[in-house]
Amino acid sequence: MRYARLVLAASAIVALGCGDDEIVIPGDGDIFVTTATTGVDVDTDGYWVRLNGGADLGMGVNDTLIFPDVEEGTHSVTLSGMAPNCAAVGSNPQQVTVTSGAVERVSFDVNCVQAGQLAVTTSTSGDSIDFEYTVTLPGSGSRLAAANGTVSFETLMPGDYTVRLEGVSVNCTVGGENPRTVNVTGGAVAETTFSVVCTPALLDRIIFASERDGNSEIYSMTDRGTDLFRITNDPANDQAPIISPDGTRIAFESDRDGDFEVYVVNIDGSGIVQVTDNVVYDGEPTWSPDGQQIAYVSERDGNAEIYIMNDDGTGDANLTNHASEDLSPAWSPDGEMIAFSSDRLTSAEIYVMETDGSGTRVLTANLAADVSPAWSPDGATIAFATDRDGNWDVYTIDVATENEVRVTSDPGTDIAPAWSPDGTRVAIATDRDGDLEIYYHSVVIPLIVKLTDDGAVDTAPCWSPER
Repeated sequence: MRYARLVLAASAIVALGCGDDEIVIPGDGDIFVTTATTGVDVDTDGYWVRLNGGADLGMGVNDTLIFPDVEEGTHSVTLSGMAPNCAAVGSNPQQVTVTSGAVERVSFDVNCVQAGQLAVTTSTSGDSIDFEYTVTLPGSGSRLAAANGTVSFETLMPGDYTVRLEGVSVNCTVGGENPRTVNVTGGAVAETTFSVVCTPALLDRIIFASERDGNSEIYSMTDRGTDLFRITNDPANDQAPIISPDGTRIAFESDRDGDFEVYVVNIDGSGIVQVTDNVVYDGEPTWSPDGQQIAYVSERDGNAEIYIMNDDGTGDANLTNHASEDLSPAWSPDGEMIAFSSDRLTSAEIYVMETDGSGTRVLTANLAADVSPAWSPDGATIAFATDRDGNWDVYTIDVATENEVRVTSDPGTDIAPAWSPDGTRVAIATDRDGDLEIYYHSVVIPLIVKLTDDGAVDTAPCWSPER
């Protein structure tokens, strides 16, 4: 091939004779890539070498590879595939300039040091524990780890490494630093242990209020409507449940002290605490994403207002301070906003505000009632119930663009929307079968699933966190 190029070049020169103009015909050259490896714990698997953006070609640890017929110009040669305890000395990639008919050489010197190892142990205790985690070591990938077990990273270059435990359920807490720095030395095994403690939690379930036992109580079930479990058991009415972000507690409203107040209870029904105490209505609680605060509705000022408090009932503050009825607060997933419904205009509409009550903005605007806002997990969309079509249906609205989408379309009453943790389904309460039952609608595919089926009122669904 090079011979043919030389013949063409010679022919061109003959044709030109002794004229002033010169025609230069670009030629090709060769690149010889050489590897020289020194040190201990040498990577016997060899390396990969790449020319520009081409394919990786294998070569030995002390080897020479030829890239023939490379065009004139500057090219990049990259060496990869070294063991973690080996590194190229000097520049990598290297730049090389090819001239016509010449051989250019690129040498990679690789030095290997005595390798070390890192053993990461996970130790999990408590209830509702995780099944497995992911241990991540930058530069060395990730390993799946059992709830109680050890994973190893081998042939590591001595030095400091940042190791992270990921995939921990919301009801579990990692003791100590995460991520943490661990020093690895050559010829030794560095060890670190992540201790994880999990508290009892409702995960991958739906909680709701039901009158199936004669009065309103709080229940939980799977998202298939199975494994029903009763959480509260009191002659009073317990309703409007909302589960904490870590799945360990439920806030709800109850009239067990003579008027409706906000209570908090553990997911097994134990440890109930009354967190408001007024002679007027307090209810419709919603948790902050960090589980440390609760927003709720109170009529202590003569009309319904949105209040905020710590999860133990301290630090009360009125956020709305408006003459209209402000109801149904819902905390955004990022913790920065609260949605609510208010009749400040001619009818109830959906509003959003900052968590200090500032920056109030109306999202919906029509002559019908828009109520019961519920944030999607990504915070981009709010589902709500509306009677704009002559009966109650569920819609969604994009918070940024205010574009609306109808989710349900049934002659019955569809109310109380609640998003699944993955954002693919909306649970609702509907009387389309004669009495209020819990259903969910997929927002991805045409799918409607009935979850409860009894002669009593089932309402106010709320999805628990996922593992």
